[in-house]
Amino acid sequence: MEKHHDRAVCVMSVGGGKYLEQYRIVERQMQQYAARCNADFVFINDWIDKSRKRDIYSQKLLIADYLRQYELAAFFDLDIIINPVCPDIFADIPDECGLAAVVNPRGEDKFRKIYAGNERILNETVQDYFTSRGFAPDNRLVGNINGGVLVFRPSLVADAFKEYYYSGHTQGGHTAYEEAPMAYYAQTHNMFYALDDRYNKMLPFESGREEFSWIYNIHHNRLYMIADKLITKIFHKKNAIVTGKHVRFVTALISEGAYMVHMSGGFYSMAAAKKLMKDLGYEGQN
Repeated sequence: MEKHHDRAVCVMSVGGGKYLEQYRIVERQMQQYAARCNADFVFINDWIDKSRKRDIYSQKLLIADYLRQYELAAFFDLDIIINPVCPDIFADIPDECGLAAVVNPRGEDKFRKIYAGNERILNETVQDYFTSRGFAPDNRLVGNINGGVLVFRPSLVADAFKEYYYSGHTQGGHTAYEEAPMAYYAQTHNMFYALDDRYNKMLPFESGREEFSWIYNIHHNRLYMIADKLITKIFHKKNAIVTGKHVRFVTALISEGAYMVHMSGGFYSMAAAKKLMKDLGYEGQN
């Protein structure tokens, strides 16, 4: 891996198939954003841990070590859509920050709407979230994070994240993969920086807002869920019948000022992602 800058923008696609196809859709977008941030672009296309001690999601715990030569490194999931005028995500990261991420909106109306009926999550405190996953209580904890957009300072966290990965610790029946150990270590060592949530506008939570009830109602419509499940099984194209509505939803968030939109939690649509790349001007550019 040839280094040209002190920063890196990294994405990962392991296993080929649909994940490689997802990567190809956003490849230009990610490369262009890296260039705008004066960062190297790094594509990881295989397991970092060849022994596969933990699951594929937990490979993220090894990224800081993999990118140890960089001062700062940002990781993005393949379902991230970047506003063409998104600021430099590295610009405001404090020197003492080992991990930066968006904290989930626990307690907000949109959070309560999305988890309506799930008493365990609705009643779960920040301390509960971590202790139920085998971590000790600590008053420095500020919240659970989403792993779709992460910024690391490898020199501060690489060793600890790698040590956890190879440890025997398990999170029980409510595993949060890489998110819980990353957040726990950084927050309890005063190395955590809460990113502005515009860097990770998660579609499930945003659908809980009153003005986006139309998309929430679609995803909670029983007939739609049955039809989508059937189409996904036959054609391997999730949310294909509402491509236009997903494009409209993401576009509305970007128009509001979202820097990055995360098509997570069952909201991903390959067709919508392709259309958004074209609409946002990424398609066909170098």
